[in-house]
Amino acid sequence: MTASGTFLNGTHSIYDDFSLTHDMLEDFAHENAYFLPWHRYFTYLFDLALREKCGYRGSFPYWDWTKGSYMHDLLNQIFPLMPSPLADASDITSSPVFDPDSSSGLGTNGDCTDTDCNVHDGAFSDVALAYPISHRLRRNITLTDPKDGENLVEKLTPHHISDIMVNTTGDFFKFQYRFSKAHNNLHFIVKGDMNSECPTEYPIEACELTSFASNDPLFWLHHGQIDRLWSKWQSQHPDNFYAFKGYPLHTQHINNPLYNPDASVSQVLVFDRLSAPVVVEQVFNHTAPPFCYTYID
Repeated sequence: MTASGTFLNGTHSIYDDFSLTHDMLEDFAHENAYFLPWHRYFTYLFDLALREKCGYRGSFPYWDWTKGSYMHDLLNQIFPLMPSPLADASDITSSPVFDPDSSSGLGTNGDCTDTDCNVHDGAFSDVALAYPISHRLRRNITLTDPKDGENLVEKLTPHHISDIMVNTTGDFFKFQYRFSKAHNNLHFIVKGDMNSECPTEYPIEACELTSFASNDPLFWLHHGQIDRLWSKWQSQHPDNFYAFKGYPLHTQHINNPLYNPDASVSQVLVFDRLSAPVVVEQVFNHTAPPFCYTYID
């Protein structure tokens, strides 16, 4: 992969450049063995841009959509394994991430009485996003898959994530395959920009080839969580930390098109003009340079 040669026309921001890069490298960064490594470095580059270009000095946030309320966590110390009916996965529209505050909130659901489900509150309500065309942030929260009626939040529950963590020891392919479904479902739930659904003024046939989910600020909190849970899995067992394969440990049907026997830790990960390339083996240890970060639960 090389730089795409594409530039955004007109007025745009560094934020828009990340959406362009995510789109230009969509096929390289999704539905393959490199999904988690690529997005770890991509998220790191966004954090780096916040600090070097925008003067940000705080921690990089993540959205733990499995977590219950503070009160539940406190009670759980007294009554272990107490059910968590207040977890975001149980009532996702009430999550604190959907804060309407005009200076610091990320906004609530979009208003679908207009055709584009524009978000009309929060700090992004008046931001003009430049990619793929100039438009406002859009969301259309949907909890069930309209195609088959699947409950999309089920794969975000603590029980489901715990099952993935426990039953994939040493098997990077199986972990990433199951985990990516949870990742995908959050995008399907929020919809709008988060699910790369085109603005009405953009040709629908062109929309099928775009991936601009990082337009929504929730993308970065979501991928902070995705990276955090991969980090937890890595630390859970010695066989996990450097685990990386393009096929499962116990291979069946070796000709499965999902498998990539050639997936390698020496594969070069590219980020268009955002960064020089890195190889997969450079991104496993996020506590070491260039990352040097840890997660605080």
